[in-house]
Amino acid sequence: MNAKLRSTLLHLRFPFSFFLLPIYLAALAAVSFEAGKALAVFAIFHLLLYPASNGFNSYFDKDEGPIGGLALPPPVSRSLLFAALSLDAVALVFSFAVSPACGAAALVYGTASKLYSWDRVRIKRLPVTGWLMTGFGQGAFTFLCMAFVSAGRGPAGLGASAYSGALLITLFLLGVYPLTQIYQHGEDARRVVVQPHDFPDHDAAAAAFGLARLLDVAGFRARILYRGRLRSHSLLAMIAELDISMERIRGPVPADLEDAPCVIVDGSPAYANAKPLTERLVGVVDHHPNPGILGCPFVDVRTSYGSCSTIIADYWLEHGSAVDRDTATALLMGIQMDTDFLSRRVSPADLDAHHHLFFRADWEFGTRVVKASLSLKDLPAFEAAAANSRTKGCLFFTLIPLECTQELVSIIADFFLRLKEISVTAIVETGSDRFHVSVRSRSGDLSAAAVVKLALSGIGEGGGHDHMAGGVIEAKICPREDALFARFVEAVESAQETQ
Repeated sequence: MNAKLRSTLLHLRFPFSFFLLPIYLAALAAVSFEAGKALAVFAIFHLLLYPASNGFNSYFDKDEGPIGGLALPPPVSRSLLFAALSLDAVALVFSFAVSPACGAAALVYGTASKLYSWDRVRIKRLPVTGWLMTGFGQGAFTFLCMAFVSAGRGPAGLGASAYSGALLITLFLLGVYPLTQIYQHGEDARRVVVQPHDFPDHDAAAAAFGLARLLDVAGFRARILYRGRLRSHSLLAMIAELDISMERIRGPVPADLEDAPCVIVDGSPAYANAKPLTERLVGVVDHHPNPGILGCPFVDVRTSYGSCSTIIADYWLEHGSAVDRDTATALLMGIQMDTDFLSRRVSPADLDAHHHLFFRADWEFGTRVVKASLSLKDLPAFEAAAANSRTKGCLFFTLIPLECTQELVSIIADFFLRLKEISVTAIVETGSDRFHVSVRSRSGDLSAAAVVKLALSGIGEGGGHDHMAGGVIEAKICPREDALFARFVEAVESAQETQ
């Protein structure tokens, strides 16, 4: 059987649904029921609604330890979410066919179970509210719905025995619920957010993946969250091939992670492109200079390293765990990209990490992907960069009025740095709502980070290393081309004077 299909069926936990069978039987015992409607109620709840609720809960909990009916839960996939929502849809159609009251009951139950587990709301994280919701929802509400639908009459037509039965079931569930949630709250306490900067490149994604994997080995449950966009063909290929789970956050962070510890990698919370996603910043792992005031318990900033992935590779060695093939491949690709295949700003630590990872990784895949990062569709960007170029002294400046990937802008900056008369390149992509800037320097007397910060002062933000840096400009406040060029000329002159 297909692994995803098997996982989906296991997480729906059909057998576990029958542990709630006593509620159904007690509801029938309290009323004079119609056999056909009673059978329909059984099918709706035990074969559709309960399994849908189980699956939805498992998808968002992603439990690794024992849960109801499963001693060793397998990894979940999006097919589980699809199956859970599909069962809910079938339950609604079936229940409204039985009666409007049955349909309304199924709609309320299904909605409540989603709000209980959905990470944007996650009522189960609230001890008292979750306790009351489970006790009354699976208790009195479900009991009375089963009773009046099976009996073919409204709640007002039920006798005292039905309401007393609902009360007893509710009290029983309220007594048992805290015991069932001890494990769940323990699981929640192990959650950690690993956050790369807002526009992750290969090194940021690899470092986040490597740290998340190591935290998993150490017994935590790490999730990689990021803002912004992934703007690189080869990075998307790396993420897909290595099955790297990265969740893009467009609004508020999921409710179950609001208070989760957050570790920022390859960026600094002192800058706008790496503001913490949760309320508990506990660590920063970075290799960029001038990280600013961080104010968190753990800080590891190694500015001599050419890649943040090297720092994470060091962590694996210090932990004493054997790095797995996918993690080694990702970290190797991060090192290769940020050091331009060990030709730019390489430290002894980068060389050691590269040597350690190389034969543990799928180096052929990694090399092929990072070297084949261009396509024929990118040629107009090179043409525009050449056509719009300006030079002043050692500076090469150009605008590209096309929407380009961040990776392409960086490649163009590196490409024109090969001109023997040029020591600094500044490439500005103006084809989107936020203009992306890439700056490169091969002069020891000119810091790319200093140039981009000076040039974008008041109109955007930028930062990076002495040899390479980047930034963004809000389109609505970007000056005209002549003024922007003048800013970079002045920034280069000022940076030379301060060296």
